[in-house]
Amino acid sequence: MWFAVPAVVATVGLVGKLVLRHRQGQLATRALADPPGIRTVARFRVEDGSTADDILLAVAAEVARGFDHALEVTGDAIRARPHPLAATTDVIRLTRRDPLATLELTRAWTGTELDDAAHVVLHRMHAALADHPAVRELAWFARQDRGFADAYCMPVLVQGAIVP
Repeated sequence: MWFAVPAVVATVGLVGKLVLRHRQGQLATRALADPPGIRTVARFRVEDGSTADDILLAVAAEVARGFDHALEVTGDAIRARPHPLAATTDVIRLTRRDPLATLELTRAWTGTELDDAAHVVLHRMHAALADHPAVRELAWFARQDRGFADAYCMPVLVQGAIVP
């Protein structure tokens, strides 16, 4: 009878370990993928005679409006400190693939959950890109859509927002 106690303890430990791994896997999946209806990667064509740096500055100016943190624009990112003691973190990252460019709202800034503050940044990114005269063929994609196959015209899904 005494051997039943270690068997029960081992079974409970194994079940606990399996549940913990499942929960950690779910959190990792959320960090790597955008939730349904949210697109955090903007892909666009840069008009001849303009540079992606000009567009990055315009996006930084729009995002800075009402933003609680001081922004720093580098060659390929808009950076900020989440709080005074933290290291500088990329908020928006630019990738150039001539003549195309992508802007991405980073998970380093938002964390795994996209809250209302992240939605505001996405809308401001969209407003800056849509109003910039050098941006053509603007489309939004989910982080997990590596092939840029499922394009949307808005970062937050609105009924009928699919780009033809």
